Parts: sequence; structure tokens; C-alpha cells
Amino acid sequence: PTDVDQDGPALVGDPDMGFAPLRQFGPTLIHHTQLKVRSGIHNKSFMLVDSPGMIDSPVSAGGMPSGGDGALMDRGYDFQGVVKWMADRADVVMLFFDPDKPGTTGETFSIL
Repeated sequence: PTDVDQDGPALVGDPDMGFAPLRQFGPTLIHHTQLKVRSGIHNKSFMLVDSPGMIDSPVSAGGMPSGGDGALMDRGYDFQGVVKWMADRADVVMLFFDPDKPGTTGETFSIL
């Protein structure tokens, strides 16, 4: 086994990986997604997904506050929808907070 890096379009195009439904969130998400397979992990049924950090004041594409309705945010895709999609398929969800970057509570609470 060797280390492999795969871009988002290749990942969602691989029917064995199960990520094809992510296409519904648009090309911005797909082009910011990567698969990294590392040979040092010996459990074949383990997958770790790292999402972008949450931000305190999400805004819609028009620059207005999203109001927590899952609208398109400044990331260019529905971040809350993507997190929900991933969480619905996960056995465990872990949240990590960066103590050097306070102010992540707004979006975090809307996701939870």
C-alpha cells in the first residue's frame, strides 16, 4: 500500500467511495475536497473527514447574514448541509476547537 492523494472530482466519481451524492452541493465544494489515503493506517474500515473550520458570522452569497437556514454561505456551498450529510453517515463526530481563534460559537451552535 502506498500513499495516495485524489482530487474532489475523482473522489465523487469513484462509485466505490460513496461520495457521489456530494455533487448536490456544487462544484465549489467538490474542488475543495481531497482524498488522502495513508499507508500507515492499518484499519481498512476507518475514514477521517476533516471539514473547514466553522466561522462565527456566516453570510450568504449576497453578503447578508444567513439566518441559520442553511443558505449558501461565503464558502460558496451549503456548509451546514454538507456537515449534516457527513454526520448522517458517520459513526462518530468529533469537534475540535482552536483556542487561538475564539468566535466560532455562532456557526457551531447552528450546526449542532
